[in-house]
Amino acid sequence: MRARVRQAAGRHKHPTAGCLARQSVKTTARGGERGDERGQKVTGRKRPILVETLGWRMAVVVTAAAVSDPAGARLLCAHRGGAGKKLRLIGVDGTYRGPLVDWVAQHLRFVLRVP
Repeated sequence: MRARVRQAAGRHKHPTAGCLARQSVKTTARGGERGDERGQKVTGRKRPILVETLGWRMAVVVTAAAVSDPAGARLLCAHRGGAGKKLRLIGVDGTYRGPLVDWVAQHLRFVLRVP
């Protein structure tokens, strides 16, 4: 479906650029992995999300909120499966500076661009 929408918009069916973001979600005390994110004061889960330039979700992972943003992004990048096989550039915010950028450059075929 994503390929059809991209082609209808005059784009190649496989995106070459995307954006990495995350959501913090409060959860109840019932089962599942959860944790505390100190900065956001959220007890629950985080969802690192990779979206392409038209806003279509390409990959998502769910972690405890206590997992750092770079660690969640590394999980997402390493386990994205076939999603984003043509990706060359992913925009990220300053939270992802440092070792993650170096790790991606060494192990994956795309570049993280931090403004």
